[in-house]
Amino acid sequence: RDEAPEAAARRELREEASGELDGLHLVAQFEEDVSGARSATWVFAGNLLSKPVADGREVIEARLFPLHSLP
Repeated sequence: RDEAPEAAARRELREEASGELDGLHLVAQFEEDVSGARSATWVFAGNLLSKPVADGREVIEARLFPLHSLP
C-alpha cells in the first residue's frame, strides 16, 4: 500500500531476484476477485541490467527466455 506500482515492481524484483531494470513500462493492468477480495495487478516490461538470481524463498528459480521461445 501507499507505493506506486512501478516502484513496487522494481523493489520486488530487487528483493526476490537481485535484479535491476531499465526502461520499465506498463504493459497491462487489470482487476479481479481473488478469494472474495478485489485484487489489482499491473504487468510491466523492462530491460534487465543483470541476470536474475532467485532468493530461494519467494522465488525458487529465475530464467530468461527469448520472446520467440517462451516455455
